[in-house]
Amino acid sequence: WAYAGYIIIIAVGLLGIRGFEKNRIKLRNELKMYEFESQKTREVESMKSRFIANLSHEFRTPLMLIKGPVEKLLNENSKGTIGDQLKMIDRNSKNLQNLIDQLLELSQLEAAAIPLKAKEENIIALIKGLTFSFESLAKEKNISLEFFAESQSIILWIDRDKLEKIINNLLSNAFKFTNEGRKISVSVEENIQNKFVCIIIEDSGI
Repeated sequence: WAYAGYIIIIAVGLLGIRGFEKNRIKLRNELKMYEFESQKTREVESMKSRFIANLSHEFRTPLMLIKGPVEKLLNENSKGTIGDQLKMIDRNSKNLQNLIDQLLELSQLEAAAIPLKAKEENIIALIKGLTFSFESLAKEKNISLEFFAESQSIILWIDRDKLEKIINNLLSNAFKFTNEGRKISVSVEENIQNKFVCIIIEDSGI
């Protein structure tokens, strides 16, 4: 009976140890899963924060470009001038609308799946239009704004929205750090041999 008792005690002990180890492994796996999910949640929240912060920055440029023409409309009576300013207001209002639409991409951001929307565009016309949308701000700050391109048309596959963001940010920063009476220039150079285009934004600020 003593040996039988010893065997039973050892068997129960082994079963207890096995059960304890299984529970510990289960808890460890659950903890790892919880840490993984927490990390992913933090990453998504961080991406959301950066996304919204970038959007807030993007809102500033079109609003700034709308403000200048509106103030001029209040002070000028020239029909031709008013017509040009209204076109600029309309163009930058559309830019604002596009930025607002991007707020809807937050759901796609959570899945890390903001799609690339590329199509064929004339990059010369696009960059030139973006450059001269800052014309009223250039006049207001007495800054010389120039655009150079050897060709009138270069067709490329681009995501217009994302390229507009890049150019607007670069130009906005150029105007922010360029003093009155200085110069900002934008140029588009085509390298036919290597099949790429170089967009150069230069300013004489700090």
